[in-house]
Amino acid sequence: MSDERIIAGPQASPRLEPPKGPAVPHLGEAAPESAHATLSRLARCLDRVDLEETLLSMLLEVVPEATALVSLESGGPVPSRAANAEGFQVWPDGRKVPPLLATTIEDEGEPQGWIGYIADEVPEARRETALARLLEIAEEAGIPAHNSRKHSAAIELAMRDPLTGLFNRRALDAFLDREEQWAQRYERPLSVILIDIDRFKEINDTFGHAMGDRVLRSVADEVQRTVRKSDLVARSGGDEFAVILPGTPATSAARLAQRIRRAISRRRIFVDKNQAKVPLTGSFGVADLRSGGGCAEEMLKMADAALYRAKRKGRNRVCRGNRVSPFSSTRSTTDDPETG
Repeated sequence: MSDERIIAGPQASPRLEPPKGPAVPHLGEAAPESAHATLSRLARCLDRVDLEETLLSMLLEVVPEATALVSLESGGPVPSRAANAEGFQVWPDGRKVPPLLATTIEDEGEPQGWIGYIADEVPEARRETALARLLEIAEEAGIPAHNSRKHSAAIELAMRDPLTGLFNRRALDAFLDREEQWAQRYERPLSVILIDIDRFKEINDTFGHAMGDRVLRSVADEVQRTVRKSDLVARSGGDEFAVILPGTPATSAARLAQRIRRAISRRRIFVDKNQAKVPLTGSFGVADLRSGGGCAEEMLKMADAALYRAKRKGRNRVCRGNRVSPFSSTRSTTDDPETG
């Protein structure tokens, strides 16, 4: 394989939109650093995003006026992250990839990703220097990229529920904190749906814990099949689930909760060959960040209160949490218009 690759993509405007991320540090002409110094900088980056941004910063030290790109997620030509003099940016879904000046990152012959520039942004007079630096950085990035994958896999394992494969409570808290910050920063809506399986203890007591596990996995499957890829689904407790919905107002979240509720109630889980069916329904509580006063913790409390109201009103329904007047010392929950 040639070291220099022009990855041909459909022509598109090569300049990125103004990035939302922080400014890229240490830009400008930089004296070439040694291979040891390059490896030392990269070896400190166990987190994949940290490693990608460090690689991008190194590339921009050579050609500050260009757009640098990196992908440590797949071997395909679509980058995962990009940067120019204004900052870092996740490569948008569906954006066409222009021709690139790029090279692969390998560890013991195994591809780990690639780094490169948008080709027509690299001045011809500096193309040879840019390519040489690309190859130097890629040569030293192989082991750090491999270690980053192993680290990410370990973190992923620690944040997953082993029974359902969903994220666990630790992951839920971490993602919720991140989404709260993004929602406030970009003034976008954020909602949460809490789900509790109705009469789950009775299912365990009547049909056994193995059947209870089947029910949990079944509900997890239905929720994941109903939500968007950008939504986060977690098993937040024994028979409780949570769905974080970025960019979603409470009204839309309530409609989604109704779709999930109907999907769960239609699910058929049979006990034996006699076709005895396990009764399966769920109760739902919905709230959004605005009704929680801009606080994710309050949003969760309101959704939890709404869920328990759904339980008290007969189960198998959706209730929404509403924040009352700031002059009142109490909070209330109201039913979603379509509850059963």
